[in-house]
Amino acid sequence: MDKKKWVIVAVIVLLVIIVVAIEWKSKNNFEISVDAIEQIIVVESADTVKVQVSNDDMVHIIYYEGAGYKYEITEENGVLKIKGDNKTAIKIDIQNSPLIIKIPQDYGKYLEINTEKSASVSEAIDFASISINDNEE
Repeated sequence: MDKKKWVIVAVIVLLVIIVVAIEWKSKNNFEISVDAIEQIIVVESADTVKVQVSNDDMVHIIYYEGAGYKYEITEENGVLKIKGDNKTAIKIDIQNSPLIIKIPQDYGKYLEINTEKSASVSEAIDFASISINDNEE
């Protein structure tokens, strides 16, 4: 291989490494007692949202953050709000990392999900009311 081809290959490899480094996400966890909240609202997410059954009496939020994407999770007056903040114009999800919300089966309260991708909710969980706004057709 001549020198020009090696340079092109090196540049391509370097660009791939840079993109991976920028978009690599770390796994994070947030937990709160189900008794402390009356509503769970995913205000905004660029990730797929999966709602699953929790094995205990806690609400577990499992989310991934990287250099260009952060989550803000707050609880105020019984309302748990989850908001994704996309710091870049384009979100490249090389890890296919969903936002996972684990809720006790007998939750019986309100859930609202707003996402740019899709949302799936376990039918085993009891809700007083549920609202899903996603891009699934």
